[in-house]
Amino acid sequence: PAAPATAGPMASAPATAGPMAAAPGSAPQSAAGASGSTPAAAPGPAGGGQPTGQLMLGCFERGLYPEVSRAARSLDPTLAVPTAQGCCGALHAHNGDLAGGERLARRLGEELPGTIVTTSGGCAAHLASVLGPQRVRELSTWLAGRLPGVELRVAGRRARVTLQDSCHLRNGLGVFAEPRALLRQVADYVELPSAATCCGAAGTYSLLRPKDSRRILDGKLDEIEAAGVDLVVAVNPGCLRQLRTGLRRRRSAVRAVHLAELLAEAAAPAPRRRPDRP
Repeated sequence: PAAPATAGPMASAPATAGPMAAAPGSAPQSAAGASGSTPAAAPGPAGGGQPTGQLMLGCFERGLYPEVSRAARSLDPTLAVPTAQGCCGALHAHNGDLAGGERLARRLGEELPGTIVTTSGGCAAHLASVLGPQRVRELSTWLAGRLPGVELRVAGRRARVTLQDSCHLRNGLGVFAEPRALLRQVADYVELPSAATCCGAAGTYSLLRPKDSRRILDGKLDEIEAAGVDLVVAVNPGCLRQLRTGLRRRRSAVRAVHLAELLAEAAAPAPRRRPDRP
């Protein structure tokens, strides 16, 4: 079916984005290979002053979804965005290199002093396990109570949205209420019965076991399409890629977006809204 008319970045967004979309078995770009996609250098907070936190760009998002970091920064200009930041080591740890993952996390903790704000549930859980939960805030927990009264509309009505939990974020850090509260603030929220179960991305699982990953994803997509929503929201880049790839394969009317993108779209003045990047 044709996608519903949507104002703003989600309007004509293809259901996938980035170089991995057509190659589910390929590995993510490294941060070193994605420097051209990094958001504009903004080491300190917009307008000067002391930063309230340090925005972690993330290897995966820097390579595939730099618009997510830009959206997060637009939601809180007091965040600093240091450009000299490496990998947090989450994917290393997920793939069994626990020592390497811990070493990278500690190095990133030195590069980003103070509170680290991340748009990746997997990175948040890994960093918190190494640096301590007091050092790390996933975006939805950071924005709780900070978002102004805004809403996202689709074809003249309030948008219908659902959420796919990040397994690492929900099970590792116990974060599940905050993203839902933000979504209910800006749209009509529909809870998926299986929101807390895996979408099949699971760190490197979708790359190492693509057939099993797709089987898990297909059941998830059936449920999403049956929910009658306009958008499914992810809080982790691996989940975002997994959902976008699957929805594109089905030519679905449902669009997958990151929480930061949806909130930034809802908060943006109408003249500034523009189509998603492909």
